[in-house]
Amino acid sequence: QTYNCREPGIYRFYRLPDYFHQRLILPGTINEALEFIGYLWAYGKLDNQDELDYYSLLKTSIPFLDCYQLTLIAQKIFQKLDIQCRLVMAKHGGKWNGYDDSHCLIEFHDKGKWFVYDPSFNCCFTQNKKRVNLYEAILGLQNEAIEIEKLPGNQSCGPWRHKGHDLSFWISERVASEIALIDWYKRVMQVPLIISNNQGKYYFVKESVQARYLEQFTHLFDGLNSSQFKNEFY
Repeated sequence: QTYNCREPGIYRFYRLPDYFHQRLILPGTINEALEFIGYLWAYGKLDNQDELDYYSLLKTSIPFLDCYQLTLIAQKIFQKLDIQCRLVMAKHGGKWNGYDDSHCLIEFHDKGKWFVYDPSFNCCFTQNKKRVNLYEAILGLQNEAIEIEKLPGNQSCGPWRHKGHDLSFWISERVASEIALIDWYKRVMQVPLIISNNQGKYYFVKESVQARYLEQFTHLFDGLNSSQFKNEFY
């Protein structure tokens, strides 16, 4: 059969158990895209394999991927919309524990401003009902002033296996509870990191790192004060 898929949205075709296909027909704006793309994937590690083309994987499945892989997919979708965007990171500003220290997100440029979007939990960050960028989100989390704008999408998480253990419950709590999600953000989103297009280096805000742990950051990234950071990236 032939289907005329002209309207923007997610189209799914299946004949069980033989095949499953999904296609995204892109809308014209970033805000419309955010209404759809959260249905393409879910957070998890089931499909994290280096040999896979994650973007092509969307055609035949709903993949469960970690924050970095999901951000790469979101970046490709935004680029197809000719939306300026960039991968950004946030890290814990104290002693790292090796598994809950950072998070990868994406910022997109719209109407002259940057806004941060989290593909993993399919949300934006707002303050006074206005979307904010990564730096503003981190400050707002510290000041108890950030709200989560939950966007439409798959409300689930996939298997999260670590050293032979399935830690899906560790993720599912954040999916089910906004309070738990914000508490988690408060840990992993303390230090903003953005890569410079000119130099290819990640820069962080020195004031947001606890002094005794500054060395672990400067070993990997270059530090800027808050004014320099905002001038460079915002």
